[in-house]
Amino acid sequence: MGQNAQPITYHATATDRGRVEYDVHKAGTFTLGFDHSHYAHGGDEQRLYVAYGRWDSENSLDRRTALPQAPTINRITPVGGSWFSTDKALEYLARDEEWRWSGWLTVGRAAGPYVPERTRDRLAQIVAVLARDFLARADYKELLHAHRVRLAPGRAAEHQERLQGVQEELAEWQSRVAHERRLLEIQEQLIAGGPWAESGPVPRWRDYQHAKTRGGQQFLIGTVGTRDPRWR
Repeated sequence: MGQNAQPITYHATATDRGRVEYDVHKAGTFTLGFDHSHYAHGGDEQRLYVAYGRWDSENSLDRRTALPQAPTINRITPVGGSWFSTDKALEYLARDEEWRWSGWLTVGRAAGPYVPERTRDRLAQIVAVLARDFLARADYKELLHAHRVRLAPGRAAEHQERLQGVQEELAEWQSRVAHERRLLEIQEQLIAGGPWAESGPVPRWRDYQHAKTRGGQQFLIGTVGTRDPRWR
């Protein structure tokens, strides 16, 4: 029997942080939780996070962080944790074993950048099985709510910072609208046979790299240029 065909048995314990600790027989502990970094782009549920060991900290894990009760596979102990797509994990399990590819999971080790492929294969098998259990849990909604409540203060602070930046940019856009309208009026006056008129000073504007939208960046590159006009 190949290592990936070996049955996976475990005991699961939910925590008040919206995570589940899985004690896997003959391996060690894996802690699964929701994505806590991709929120602004894809929500909380598109990816899961697995920590290799018992993870009860609020802080994100460094790739090299060794956790207590970490699993050992083929005499290799993974460190830190891994983000992974829930769709990829379930697709992996739906394939025949001979067609499975474990590259959807990136696993670090203390002695080098990544664990060997054979070890990753077994870890992917375990993590995918645990992810399937996690997603099907009866208390899934409660876990998700606890996750969101725990991260709400930090996320609120991030939204406040972004909102302030957008409001500042809106004010700058208003000054830019007025300036562009004045430039248009000068050209229309020339077309009508009138005299040339000065447009006044160019509005102060931030570097295009700090615009909040791609369209804003492209507009600033075309009108203000690629250097901060405040220093011209």
